[in-house]
Amino acid sequence: MPHFCGFVMPHFCGLLIVRARVNSEVNVVERQWHGVAPDGTEHVVSFRIGTPTRQEHGEWAANVVLIPMDPVPHAIFGIDSWQAVNLGMQHITVMAKHYYKLGWRFYWERGGDEAPPSDLERSTA
Repeated sequence: MPHFCGFVMPHFCGLLIVRARVNSEVNVVERQWHGVAPDGTEHVVSFRIGTPTRQEHGEWAANVVLIPMDPVPHAIFGIDSWQAVNLGMQHITVMAKHYYKLGWRFYWERGGDEAPPSDLERSTA
């Protein structure tokens, strides 16, 4: 049975992009923040991980989306559903940091305290 690390950072396992059979209808993990885009527009930001689905070779995949920044689902793979969700959370943290560097600002709620992407790391430890 092939082993898929699932994470998309080169220092973990390298980039793996394939079409996975995943259930994108139900999110098992979701966090919503208030976001301000680099152009000043305000958004409800949703970080979502879909229900992991077992793939034909035994690995598990879960879709990850960051709305509105990256609404196209990306399959994150793990050796089991636990790892797929955990790696999905790590992926969201990395992507939130990327968007923060591009000028996005995140807040726990509209008018509330800033929520730096590093706050997502505390929830995955």
